[in-house]
Amino acid sequence: MTLLGLGLHLSGRSVGDPSVWQVSDEAREFMARSSEAWGTAYEASGAPADAVAAAVRGTTRFYVPEKIAGHSLSGE
Repeated sequence: MTLLGLGLHLSGRSVGDPSVWQVSDEAREFMARSSEAWGTAYEASGAPADAVAAAVRGTTRFYVPEKIAGHSLSGE
């Protein structure tokens, strides 16, 4: 997220209202893919596959909570 924000800032762009963007489908996909990429790097470091899978699941659940009737579990 930090690199995304820095890249947008340096290019003179923004996501608009961050509270709206963070629950958008685009942001959810970005965060899910980031979790998966982090898991790939974690596994490459020698972490056991089961630990990697658990970490990716937990990270994804935290940053990309399930939607209920068009809203995330966080109430956003």
